[in-house]
Amino acid sequence: MKKMIFLSIFILINFCLAFEPRSLSEKCHTEFNNAETNTAKLKVAESLCNQNSVACCDRLANLVGPNGVPTMIDLKKSLEAVKKGCDICLFGSCESKSDRETSAQLCLKLAHIYLGKKYGSHLSFTKHFANNFSDVDKGIEYYSETCNKFEEGCLVIPNLYLGKIEGLESYLDVDKALKFVDKVYTPEKAAKWKFEHYVEGKYKDIEKSKIYALKAIELTKQSSKGTFYRVYFDKYKEIGETDFMKKLAENGCNDGDYFMCEEFKRLNK
Repeated sequence: MKKMIFLSIFILINFCLAFEPRSLSEKCHTEFNNAETNTAKLKVAESLCNQNSVACCDRLANLVGPNGVPTMIDLKKSLEAVKKGCDICLFGSCESKSDRETSAQLCLKLAHIYLGKKYGSHLSFTKHFANNFSDVDKGIEYYSETCNKFEEGCLVIPNLYLGKIEGLESYLDVDKALKFVDKVYTPEKAAKWKFEHYVEGKYKDIEKSKIYALKAIELTKQSSKGTFYRVYFDKYKEIGETDFMKKLAENGCNDGDYFMCEEFKRLNK
């Protein structure tokens, strides 16, 4: 009889455990969806966000955010939830891939808010915050940290540090821009990006552009080199860099490109 009672209890415990959420994200999903009123949902979201549930911080931010339940809108609380959900994975560890992705998006949302951006992928959310919680230094910090930890948002950083984002021209720092280009792109694409950056535009530096033109060609697959020799050759022809055209023509000819051989002959008559 005792064995039967013990077995029944053991089965019951395991049955309950089988339906117990195995992570904070699952617990958030289950309890939030089972809550019958917005007040109950708010209680669940606040409680589990405080316990470091990224999913519930996201739900809380939306529930009391500018597009949330009208009677519950609290921009300060929403911003705190966004920051909490971002920081959980940014400065700690994530329970799951889903948490990581959610946390990364919350970090970008936070960066947008601090930068005062009223446009972009978070338009419907951030346009309501832009005039209330603007802090450009924090915005740049969160963009950079998010890029370093998650690699989300990295494509924005070079433009940010090159003064290409409206209202942030004073944050010009070309060295930082180039550092993030190296992080985001393959070496070949980074070299091409730097060539384009230096060959024309606001921060033109023709001598530096030549370095990256050669680097980009060096890193290009052999089957595609001819195309890039010609592209770069035409660009330096356009700006009158005859000596460098000769160098490109000679290198291209040595690499077996017939067009470059013909150009080399023409330039050395």
